[in-house]
Amino acid sequence: MPKLTAYLKSHWEIIVLLLFFGWLFFDLLSSHTLLELNGSLYSAGSTWGDLPYHLTLITNFKERGLFDVLKNDPLYFGEQTRYPFVFDYLSSLLMKAGLNLRWSIILPSFIALLALILLIYLLILKITKRRVAAFLTPFLFVLNGSTFALYYFFKDFSQSGQSLLHFLQNLSLQYTHLPQYQIEFSNVLADFLLPQRTIVLGLVFACLALYFLWNYWENKKSKNLIWAGVVIGLMPAIHTHLFLALIIFCGFLFLIQWIFYHEFKIKDWLICALPVLILALIPTLWFFPFGNKSFFRIQWGWMAQDTFFWNFWLKNLGLYLLFIIAGFIIALQLDHQKKIASFYGASIGIFVLANIFIFQPWEFDNTKIFMLWFLLSAALVAIFFDYLFSKKKWGYKILALFLLILTLLPGILAAQKERADRYVLYSPADQALAAFVEKNTQPDDLFLTTDKHNNPISSLAGRRILMGYRGWLWSHGIDYTKRYEELSAIYRGDDNADQLINQYSPDYILIEKYPQNDWVINYDYFRNNFPIFYENSAYILYKVGEQ
Repeated sequence: MPKLTAYLKSHWEIIVLLLFFGWLFFDLLSSHTLLELNGSLYSAGSTWGDLPYHLTLITNFKERGLFDVLKNDPLYFGEQTRYPFVFDYLSSLLMKAGLNLRWSIILPSFIALLALILLIYLLILKITKRRVAAFLTPFLFVLNGSTFALYYFFKDFSQSGQSLLHFLQNLSLQYTHLPQYQIEFSNVLADFLLPQRTIVLGLVFACLALYFLWNYWENKKSKNLIWAGVVIGLMPAIHTHLFLALIIFCGFLFLIQWIFYHEFKIKDWLICALPVLILALIPTLWFFPFGNKSFFRIQWGWMAQDTFFWNFWLKNLGLYLLFIIAGFIIALQLDHQKKIASFYGASIGIFVLANIFIFQPWEFDNTKIFMLWFLLSAALVAIFFDYLFSKKKWGYKILALFLLILTLLPGILAAQKERADRYVLYSPADQALAAFVEKNTQPDDLFLTTDKHNNPISSLAGRRILMGYRGWLWSHGIDYTKRYEELSAIYRGDDNADQLINQYSPDYILIEKYPQNDWVINYDYFRNNFPIFYENSAYILYKVGEQ
């Protein structure tokens, strides 16, 4: 018993972190990942929009293998897949090993998320040597949100006429992401860790890279840069935005070391760059469509538009901005060489560049570049709270607790909305169609479908389609305009429809009985020209080439 007490006392932070985040992550992954209720498959929050893309990669990897999918984008026939694939490919291997689609996503995501929490704790403990700061950082990182979101929350609550409990159980807005009020830097859990599953593994590797980089910063042993270079070199296939952020971070570390410490350690950094070049060159050339202007452009102030830069960031960070500054000042006092402050200074380079350049077509995706800066910023905020909690007077401790709750409350609201949400992602008709297609067609068959994002052909059956959801294609730098016009002409049964079908040569054409968006379907054209291969309450699948 004394040994158990001593163990719990010395490891209480890790135990609490794993218990709390283990419950939170498992609860949310279970509800967001193909939860079966009354025959339908459900998702929630922003995961409802992103999950089908990952399902498409996973099921296509399972059906057609890694290299075939990389060469042929399952959502845009004829284009190569330009997306970091490692985590989704791992899920496809788990499916081949016997797990179903739901658990092949939940299991690795859950393990990686807990690994991330543990690595954040160990990284910040290594940097700060302060257990409370290391303990608080995962909370401040995952449950982030602008304090100004609370104003809009309480305003809506006061106008709702509902009880607080009922209002919390039926939140209509994600208050940490309110574009209408220019709150764009959203909650990490709701808008990244849950829907964008590749960023989870990306952050795990980013923490490993930061761990080795900090070791070098602390002891100047170049072997740490070798390991950092190996980890960074693996990043393009894991998460390209964090790969870019780490490259920027290393570049600014080199400049800080040279300019502020007067140490021109070019040989050390070449040692770091060598494994990056060896491991990352080919994946970088594959994943980045060089020459595509939409992937890189200047845009001052990120999404501030006409708002004054610092007003925009104060509104987006709230108390975080003030506490980051306070934590930075405190960090200057933690060691005589100011290593923590200078290490953090390299991440400011990320913040500056991401406020000048947009690195992909959708400007919101710059948040993935900011993520590394924000992780280290959360550590500075934790240093500030650790400083207050370490004071002997209880007034400081009470103030720290009040400010901590106020800081985390927007993120707690974001987590609550995710827990309360449920949306049908695939109906019984979607699942029946996918099951039939998977059993009765070949893995390399090509399907003409509309571009709805929750397409059962591509995401559940693992089959290639001519054109998927246009939002994804645009964000990946694919110009789909001409193909969309031609596929629309086919669905309308225009005079050139037969010619276009011969041109694209689909094996099957899927007709929705209740089409979404702007698709117009000439049902008579297909009924008169193609045999029905399968039909249910929502779909008709026609086979091409047979009369």
